Amino acid sequence: MNGEGFEFSPQLAKFNVPIAEFFASNPQYTEFITGAYIFSNGTDGGVDIQTFTRTNSEPRVLLLQRSLTDDYGGCWEGPGGSCEHTDSTLLSALVREVFEESGLHVSRVLDLVAVEDWDSGYTAQGKAKKAVKYSFLVDVHERALRAQQGASGWEQQVTIAPEEHEQFQWGTEEQVRKGTETQEERFRFCGEEGSNFLKAFEAFRRLL
Repeated sequence: MNGEGFEFSPQLAKFNVPIAEFFASNPQYTEFITGAYIFSNGTDGGVDIQTFTRTNSEPRVLLLQRSLTDDYGGCWEGPGGSCEHTDSTLLSALVREVFEESGLHVSRVLDLVAVEDWDSGYTAQGKAKKAVKYSFLVDVHERALRAQQGASGWEQQVTIAPEEHEQFQWGTEEQVRKGTETQEERFRFCGEEGSNFLKAFEAFRRLL
C-alpha cells in the first residue's frame, strides 16, 4: 500500500518515486503520459449496454471512445492522460487519470503492459518535444467490492468525462483484434492502441 488507497506490484516500484525525480531520471522526454487497462473477468455478470444481454462468458476490457471533436476523434482507448508536476508519483497520476476519465478507483497496479514514445512537436523556443506513455494493467475497488457482496453490474458504474469521450464499451479480445486488423469493425484504434490492448489481454490471462 502506498498511502493513497492503492497497491502496486513490487516490480513497479521504480514508478513510485517522487514525480520530479522520475522526470529528472528520464531527461529525453518532455511529456509523460499514463494509460490503464481495466478488465471484467467474465464472472462479474456484466451487461452489454447495446444489446442488454449478459456478457459474462469471457474477459472484457474497458474502452473509451474519444470525443469526435478531439484529435483522433472516434478512436477507442483506455483511461489515462498526462502526468502533472502536482502528482506525487507517476502511479498516482495513473490513479488520478483513471478516476477522472472513468469514475473508477484503482485498487492495485498489477503490471506494466506497454511503453510507447513519439515526437510531439516543438516548444515556443523551437526545442523538440518527445512524449512517452506507460500503460498498466490495473484492478479497481468497484470490481472487488461487488465480488465481495455477491452483486453484479459494477461495469456500468463507469462515468465518462463528456468533454473527452463520447461513450464507453466493454470489448472482448476478438472485438479488439478485429478492430486492430481491419480498422472497420466495431472498435477503431489509432497507432499502437489496438496492439497494446491485445498485449493487455495476454497479461490479464497470465494473472487469472
